Amino acid sequence: AVGATTVAAAAREVRPTGAPVDLDSAVAAAAAAKTAAGDRTVAAFSWGDVERWSAGTSLERVLTRLKQAGLDAIADLPLDTITDSAAAVQRLKTAGFERLRLTIGKAPAESRPGLLLRAAELQESCGVIQSINPLPMALAAFRPTTGYEDVKMVALARLAAPNIPSIQLDWRRYGPKLAQVALTFGVDDLDGIPAPAEAREGRRRAPLAEIERNVAAAGFSPVERDGRFSLL
Repeated sequence: AVGATTVAAAAREVRPTGAPVDLDSAVAAAAAAKTAAGDRTVAAFSWGDVERWSAGTSLERVLTRLKQAGLDAIADLPLDTITDSAAAVQRLKTAGFERLRLTIGKAPAESRPGLLLRAAELQESCGVIQSINPLPMALAAFRPTTGYEDVKMVALARLAAPNIPSIQLDWRRYGPKLAQVALTFGVDDLDGIPAPAEAREGRRRAPLAEIERNVAAAGFSPVERDGRFSLL
């Protein structure tokens, strides 16, 4: 949560949750998270938060203050809700944010191919995009997707944006089974795996151990990375 001061030893990235009410509170939260994180990456907030805090000031000032406080990445950059994605990416780049991770908020499947092509265009012009997650971060309870639709979208992302290094899938939202299948369709980065190495049922049932087994069973070699996408 925002303001948390303890970090699991196994964590490779720190992601405070929540949305502070104003910029000063956000800067304080980022600074506290960086103090707890040390040299680990701190990713937090959404682009919507950044725009909200810029009321009465400028986006550039908001991003500069967050960066100076220790924030390494904006956690949520949804292509389908950012009004001017080119300007947003350029502002982030100018403020010193690198390895941007793009997401899809809740856009329906039929509109996502266009967003993926847009992501490729942004990468071509700015060159600071590290990954894109082609599956929506907000799941529709009354209009759920199927596994077939999800892996098809993953494959489209790989084809539509070949210049973006990583296609991500959020492990917390989509689970180990879809994650395992998606690896064979173009996913190369499983995001959001909890840091603790133990589970109540034992180490072999912990999320990290389960992911490693699933990756190996899909025919790939599991490799851990840090928040800067450097392999460990």
